[in-house]
Amino acid sequence: MTIATQASSVTAQGNNATTIWTYSFLIPGTSSTDKSNVTVTLTDNTVAPGTATTLSGGTYSITGVNSPTGGTLTYPLVGSPISTNQYITISRSIPYVQNTTISNQGSFYPTAVDAALDYEMMGIQQINNTLSQCIQIPIGSTTTPATLIATITSASSAATTAAATATTQAGIATTQAGTATTQAGNAAASAAAAAAAVGGVKISSGDTTADKLQTKLPAGTGITLTKGNAGANEILTVAIDTAVVPRLGVAAAYTAQHTPTGYGLTSASTIAFDNALCAYATVTLGVSATLGDPANKADGQAGEIVVTGSSSYTLGVHANWKMADGTAVALTPAAGKKTWIWWECNGTYNYITKITQEA
Repeated sequence: MTIATQASSVTAQGNNATTIWTYSFLIPGTSSTDKSNVTVTLTDNTVAPGTATTLSGGTYSITGVNSPTGGTLTYPLVGSPISTNQYITISRSIPYVQNTTISNQGSFYPTAVDAALDYEMMGIQQINNTLSQCIQIPIGSTTTPATLIATITSASSAATTAAATATTQAGIATTQAGTATTQAGNAAASAAAAAAAVGGVKISSGDTTADKLQTKLPAGTGITLTKGNAGANEILTVAIDTAVVPRLGVAAAYTAQHTPTGYGLTSASTIAFDNALCAYATVTLGVSATLGDPANKADGQAGEIVVTGSSSYTLGVHANWKMADGTAVALTPAAGKKTWIWWECNGTYNYITKITQEA
């Protein structure tokens, strides 16, 4: 016979109903139900990560073996049909052997040669199907598959770390916004108490005139002050127009570049470092220095340090600074170049997750 199709496997998606699956390629065997040259795989994406399981012969039945046009496979034989997050793959799986022997000056049977060529072609198709599922690189490329996989893995790891850092910094920003709101409330309460004590509010000890809080506290752009309970226990409500004044949790369009100032560290033989202040810190080395024991360490903190210097000073670290991958800390800022250091804290140590130097 001939091998009229290039297919040697087929994959179908479950739909919570189908149990009879078709295949349209030749699978050789000793009978129409022989399972010795077929592999059936169930891919299950209902779990994370997904799993691929080779089914045992007792869990399915097959028809059409030895037919050039294929046949059907029934799975499962009992129980519920597979779901939309599951896939079934039917593959021809023949041994890579050559069992045809043609003796010198013996009988010649064309059907035997034809069958041997068919078997050979099925083996080639089987190998091609396996190769189509492998990572391949362009002809002439100097990159090896192993290098390509390593590059992809490294990029994925870096993206995961960056996402975690962004989440941590967003949490820090939210906490700081809450602190600012609390302090604003405390300031308002203090102002009210001062007004009650002196018959009005003074901006400072040098203020010559005490007056009503609403008068001494003019509203800025995008802010509205509204007096309530007039003539009784009056209150002053501060309303912010979020279309004018951007704030956390509200989408806003920025019309200019926003650059963080950063917390300036003092260059010294031992540089004092406080996690609570240094989510974004800068230092210009004037001497060779050691980054000191981080104060106020707490799990989930993260930040960035920008190091500069006009000379090639060294920068060491306290024992409570460690590299995230367990290697020794090696910081060698170059003269006139910026060095960026990213760190995260687990409550006990500050782990350096990345070091990048300006080209």
